[in-house]
Amino acid sequence: MIAYREIISRDEYVVGVQLLDGSFVENVEAIGNREPADIDLFSLVAPPQKYLADFSLWENHGAGYWNTEIVNRDLNKERFALDTYGIIMDASMPLYEMLMNVTYWYGLFSHQRETFQWKGFVVVDINAADDEIALQMMGEE
Repeated sequence: MIAYREIISRDEYVVGVQLLDGSFVENVEAIGNREPADIDLFSLVAPPQKYLADFSLWENHGAGYWNTEIVNRDLNKERFALDTYGIIMDASMPLYEMLMNVTYWYGLFSHQRETFQWKGFVVVDINAADDEIALQMMGEE
């Protein structure tokens, strides 16, 4: 998970939150008698300042990086066991679109897939300094 967050911060996505979800929040080991397969991860981020200052940089680099690294579900499932999704939100996004996106992901992550029973998810700020502290605590600097 932290390695994936490093990919996000590498392109200067430094403001945002991530919703973590998956069968691990449902106690699937006891309920389903199986191990969790992956973690579902939805990133809601502000665009890096460099792309706001120079849209051609977004067109020539940023969009490709976003699609091939950050929200590439197949690649991220293979390398991190993460099912990744994301939205870049800024002042240009219409309020209705922002509300529809947040409502959709909240609804998806807050209910079990099969039973629609309420469940939780974890919200984590994007913060590279916290990630460094976590790596130090795990002894993986």
